[in-house]
Amino acid sequence: MPHQGIPDHEQFAFAIADGRVMLTMNRDDYRRLHQRGGAHSGIIICSRNVGRQRLAAAILDAIEARPSLSNTLLRVNAGGSANGKTRRPLAEPSSER
Repeated sequence: MPHQGIPDHEQFAFAIADGRVMLTMNRDDYRRLHQRGGAHSGIIICSRNVGRQRLAAAILDAIEARPSLSNTLLRVNAGGSANGKTRRPLAEPSSER
């Protein structure tokens, strides 16, 4: 949904609700959303200066190398390599008092 005027946090909330992995070139904003601590299906951050075929191959290789992208921030860089950081989501607040 690029360039549609939809705020990043709304796009991310949609992806979370639908169980989708977020693919973006918006490195800074999605890194911050990842660091907030909520559970998500994964975020893949890509470099802008990677050819599309090379980028697609690197993303596919990175996905296939992991059992899950859940709560993972995966960076695919200009060389086509990928590295990821997985974090545990913050505990949901208890509704019991």
